[in-house]
Amino acid sequence: SGPFGSADVACNLCMQADVLTGAAMCVKVIRCYILASSIWQVALSSSTGYTGCPCIDPNIPQYFQNSTCKVPITDHSRPLCYPDNYGASSCQAWDKLLEPVCAYRDGTPKNAAPSWCSDQWCFVDASTCSVAHMESEYFPQIPGLAFSYATCGYINAFNSYAAAADLQGTTIRVHALDEPPMSYPSRSEDHPIGRGWVWDLYTQIFKSAAVEPRYQDLLPYSGSAWDACVHDVALGQLDTCMGTFWETSERREIVDFVTPFTADNFYLVVMQKPSEKDLWSILVPFAPELWVCIFAVIVCIAGIIYFLEKAAEGPDHPHFHGENCIEGTVESTYLACVGFWSAGVAHESVTPGGRMVTLAFGIFVILTLAGYTANLANFILATKDLEGLYEDVDDVVSSGQKLCMWSSTYSTFVDHRPTISLSSVLLVTSSEQAMDELEAGNCAGVVSSEIENERILKLKANCNKIVVGSPVMTLMLSQPVTAQFSRGLSYGLVNSGSEKAALALKYQNQDECAQPEAAPTKFDIDNFYGTLIITIVATCLGLTIRIVRCSYARYHGKDFVADPNAASNDDAAQEEARGVDEQQRQETF
Repeated sequence: SGPFGSADVACNLCMQADVLTGAAMCVKVIRCYILASSIWQVALSSSTGYTGCPCIDPNIPQYFQNSTCKVPITDHSRPLCYPDNYGASSCQAWDKLLEPVCAYRDGTPKNAAPSWCSDQWCFVDASTCSVAHMESEYFPQIPGLAFSYATCGYINAFNSYAAAADLQGTTIRVHALDEPPMSYPSRSEDHPIGRGWVWDLYTQIFKSAAVEPRYQDLLPYSGSAWDACVHDVALGQLDTCMGTFWETSERREIVDFVTPFTADNFYLVVMQKPSEKDLWSILVPFAPELWVCIFAVIVCIAGIIYFLEKAAEGPDHPHFHGENCIEGTVESTYLACVGFWSAGVAHESVTPGGRMVTLAFGIFVILTLAGYTANLANFILATKDLEGLYEDVDDVVSSGQKLCMWSSTYSTFVDHRPTISLSSVLLVTSSEQAMDELEAGNCAGVVSSEIENERILKLKANCNKIVVGSPVMTLMLSQPVTAQFSRGLSYGLVNSGSEKAALALKYQNQDECAQPEAAPTKFDIDNFYGTLIITIVATCLGLTIRIVRCSYARYHGKDFVADPNAASNDDAAQEEARGVDEQQRQETF
């Protein structure tokens, strides 16, 4: 509780520490949190600090009696005069309302003020303080004067700011790796896009810290350029390197690193399985149950049309000539199938009910085939789910094949997979070399980082490769740095969050293997409810017309005639026959 925060803070610190240095560091963080909480809850009984390191009143004005300002601060671009009781006797956020860093001249706090401006601290006696403290650089003339955030229950974030401020006017020796899109040393300063993600970021940090970079070449080295950079920083030949470096245990033993700017997960990259041709791909746009439903609709409609047209069947009917019901039903089903697959209507109905059902069937056909055509085009263009030749690292090793990986990451990999020997691994010094070895069949999989995959797998030459399985391991990405610049550059990196996000978007790799993002969803019965409802309603309407006409005819004692045109033709034929008979009788007389 208190400024140390809740247990959630400890959990977050623990997870970060576990990524950085493993479970041992996680245990240390928990112990540190328990100790800090105990100090805060038990020992901090008032606002005057921890009992083992109480706040003091150094009586600063007595050291400046000949000055018009009792508490002068000269560690800025112009002299400042702070309150007489500055930092004395109690825990307070002494800097929150003071210029030039935390507030404006009128005492209004700055919106972008550093976090430490709101942290509490006080002056303490360095000789008796038993918690973290630092000697005061503002008042070096006062013997033993120190300040402490810890005695007030806060972490000293001011120290990092001070370390960055101390870098002003210094020269930093830098080597920039040729590592697109992180760094493009060959580009000019006025390049329209920029000189790389990391290059632009550190250029801004150097500018903010008033540090002058001096670029140097690497010393001769037999390993990779990244290992050579770490080697030169460890020798003191360089102060830092522009690029992305994995914080391995071997590297941390010989050199410091700035604050990591991201965690880099490693995955297995393998060759894609050759695509298999699907003979039934023509049916893919519709789900199987929808195909069954469509066929059932065709058969039902065919039967209904025949039923409605049966009363008018005979020699003069376009399709049904009255042979028998089975032949008529088969003929109607055939015509319905022809009409469906030819995107039209093959029936030539003569009854009103039959015509109504035929019209509804035509609507069903056109809407169904339009949906099929549209979805078929999507499936032709869409990316199918790709599969790799192997599922994971164990699958590669158990098949007797080798793994390719960077030589600098092998020790970390073995820590995670101690059963895999060096004889099963082919070490490389670049991602390009790893992909070439994979293509040549010298290894069956590449243990490659997410950052590298984002770049290398978007190249056209590697479109036939795929990431499979879950993360194999994780390393932090950072830059090697000498002790002199470690805190200052880390402070600049931590406070460049918005710049990092903007640069990450700016330098996104162009995907030469780009495909549609997702496969379309198959049509199901739900997608055709509207079409089916129209068909059913129209069919019912056609049947209703038939029933009404039949009932009307029976009510008036007349024979029901399914086809009025046919009836008219019969009447005309009978009238013509009577006229012929009358003419013959007259000729006889």
